[in-house]
Amino acid sequence: GDIIISWPTLQKQASEAHHSPMFELLFLISHGILHLVGYDDQTEPGYQEMVKLQNSVLREMGISPN
Repeated sequence: GDIIISWPTLQKQASEAHHSPMFELLFLISHGILHLVGYDDQTEPGYQEMVKLQNSVLREMGISPN
């Protein structure tokens, strides 16, 4: 599979979420990887599970939103 990221959209989302573009990039990459390994965010519980995993991995890597 492929992960495609729109840089203008990434910048807009980072600005709206009040965090850095680098954090948004890593967040989106981790989200894409979770999709590639079978996670689904079509339901609110599925989305919340993915976000929880993403935040956990990023935190373990020492990456914070700001």
